[in-house]
Amino acid sequence: MEDVEVVGVGLLRRNDWEFKQRGKCGLWVSDLFPHIAAVADELTVIRSMRADSANHTPATYQENSGFRLNGFPALGSWLSYGLGAETDDLPAWIAARWPEEARPITGTLHRHAVTDLGASIASGSQRWDGMVVVPCSMKTLSGIARGAAGNLIERAADVTLKERRPLVLVPRETPLHLIHLDNLRAVALAGAVLVPAMPAFYQKPQRLEDLADFVAARVLQVLGMPQQLVPVWEG
Repeated sequence: MEDVEVVGVGLLRRNDWEFKQRGKCGLWVSDLFPHIAAVADELTVIRSMRADSANHTPATYQENSGFRLNGFPALGSWLSYGLGAETDDLPAWIAARWPEEARPITGTLHRHAVTDLGASIASGSQRWDGMVVVPCSMKTLSGIARGAAGNLIERAADVTLKERRPLVLVPRETPLHLIHLDNLRAVALAGAVLVPAMPAFYQKPQRLEDLADFVAARVLQVLGMPQQLVPVWEG
C-alpha cells in the first residue's frame, strides 16, 4: 500500500497500519492482520484487485475529467475519506467542478473542511457547472431540503440551487418513511435531480464495479456529460 498523494498537493495522509513482508514468501501484510501475517507462507493469494484512488466513486471524475481526484471536494470527515466508511452521517465527499477556462492546474485537489463556510464553493460568485452529493445521507438531505446551510455541503448545495445550476443527489437510505419522502419531494421541487443508488441489472453486470459504474454513468448523463461506463440502451 502506498501513501495517499495527489498531484500538486502532496501527501494527504499516511497508512493507518504499517505493511511488512511476511514469511519466506515475502507477502506484504498489514499490522492490522497479525494472525494472517503469521501464516503468510500457507496462503494462496490471487492478485486480481488494484486501486489507485482512495475515493468510493472515482468513476464519475475519471469519466468527467480524466482524473480520479479532480475538483474541489468537501470531505464529510477524515474517517469516511481515509477508511471508506459508508455509514457516517455525512457523505464521503462532494466536488464542484470548475469550467475549463477557470479551472486551476488539472489533476489538483483542494480539500475543504465540512465546517468551512467561508470556502470558495460557499459563494455563488464562484463558477462551477454543477454539484453532486454522492452518497447523500438522509441527514444531509434534510439540511438541503430546509435550506439550513449548516455546513459546507449544505451551503454549497443551497448555492447551487439558488444559482439555478444542476444539483444531483444520490440518496442511499432504504426503506423510507414519510419525512424522508417529504424531504425528497422538497429538493425535487427546488430543482434538484434525484438519482438513487439503484443499479440496474438489464446491462448484465459481470462485476460489482459494473453496478457502481451504472450509477456513476446516470449521474454523468443527468449533468449532460459524456460517459463510456455503460453503453446506451438500444432496446
